Amino acid sequence: MLDILRPHVLSHPLLLFVVCFVVHKAAGRRLGAVGNVAGKAGVPTTLVFGVLFVGILVVNVAASAYVDHVEPSVAALSWAVMRGEAAYPAQDAAAIYGLPYGPMLFLLYGVVLKIVGPGISASKVSAALASLASLVVVTIAARRAFGARWPRVTRWTTILYLAFGGAAFWLRAEPLLILCTSLAALALTLASTPAAIVLGVALGVGINLKISAFFYLLPAIAVMLRKHGIGAVALATLVAAVVAALPFALFENISASGYLYWVQTTAGHGFRLRALPSVLEWAVFVSIPLGLFARSQQPHSRLLSWMLLGMIFVSVPLATKHGTGAYHFLPFVPLILFAAGSAERIPSRIPAFLATGIIVAAFQMSHWIAVSLAMPAGPILSELRRMEQSSRGAVAMGYSANYRLSFFRPQLVFDGHPNVIDGASAMDAAWSGRPFPRALVDAMRSCTISTWVIPSGGEPFELPNAYGEVEVFPVEFRQAFHESYALRESGRWFNLWTCAR
Repeated sequence: MLDILRPHVLSHPLLLFVVCFVVHKAAGRRLGAVGNVAGKAGVPTTLVFGVLFVGILVVNVAASAYVDHVEPSVAALSWAVMRGEAAYPAQDAAAIYGLPYGPMLFLLYGVVLKIVGPGISASKVSAALASLASLVVVTIAARRAFGARWPRVTRWTTILYLAFGGAAFWLRAEPLLILCTSLAALALTLASTPAAIVLGVALGVGINLKISAFFYLLPAIAVMLRKHGIGAVALATLVAAVVAALPFALFENISASGYLYWVQTTAGHGFRLRALPSVLEWAVFVSIPLGLFARSQQPHSRLLSWMLLGMIFVSVPLATKHGTGAYHFLPFVPLILFAAGSAERIPSRIPAFLATGIIVAAFQMSHWIAVSLAMPAGPILSELRRMEQSSRGAVAMGYSANYRLSFFRPQLVFDGHPNVIDGASAMDAAWSGRPFPRALVDAMRSCTISTWVIPSGGEPFELPNAYGEVEVFPVEFRQAFHESYALRESGRWFNLWTCAR
């Protein structure tokens, strides 16, 4: 039953809000009394949500498996960058990996891996810390700006983070982006110079993560212009430019042209018009607090609200591209609820909004946790490590139709083997019509990689494209593989192919 309801609930949050509003009105005083009790017990209620949030982060980190298919890509590439490999390989390299994220993503996540040690669970620590830090920064900003009203901002932020599912803490850019927008909210509570520096750092890190971060942070820039003038904005812009440029200037293995190549690759993915109704619903849903609190907000918060509203709907096309979704609106959440926090009166429709968020969050988290725990990670990793240790030379993970098993690929990279082929990157390149690297076909023929571990349950390198019916690995590449490698061992989870020469 829940599996039937889940896609409808997650696709129609606005419709669910209407239902919750009608129920709230019909129930009248009974639900109102519950809401009043929760409101008066602001700090304890907020702590309950905070403990729940931390608990979910712990469960996610403890599960030695990734849920989203880009997470292993980020994990493997972050560790590869730490050991000096190219963040964006040359187009003629005998490898195909690369993501449309700026290098700050791999550096920040990679540094944490350096500290705690490489591993699948360890790789998820950095995203969890960024997500938790975001909530702490939002709380500090709300406490500075609104005094005793801070618990409701923290509580509502927690609910909406969870309503966006794993996007709040998965190993992608979003946990760092919500930290950036939380820092922007904090900057709006500071004096001119420190505000400009904090906002500049947030903007520099943000646009280095994803160019679209400019839309998330422009509303805060507009408020800073009104509060502190053009000088503060100029200082923030200067700081942002320096921060954004630093990775390209300091690291030889980070290429600006390589980054732009992958940005251009994914820019040509096109739009999913069928996703537009659901994306619009999410855009309206996250905008509800801006409308509910509009009349009672302070002047600066009203400007922030109008700017946020504009940027949310400017971002709608980006959320409908292939490879994206409604989670594109998540980084707006800290500033949305910071803007709403300036109002002293709570509108009557807020309980319906919060009930909607809690229901959506419950569906999201139950699914995310179930999927993360569904894979028997221990036995899978044990078999992978056994095959790895029985092999000589370089070992790499290949692909088959059993795509989810390839999510354990970062373990080989953590163990020192080369980062050769990334499935998500190969899908991006194929969908955009990029030519498959000739050098990679030649490397397959010459057995550059001694051993390939292929997920069982499908033919080697016959991988369906998540975007549509476009071949990920060309026939010539698959033929080169079969000409050069022979099946040596069949396991429960993986098959081991070694060079036949």
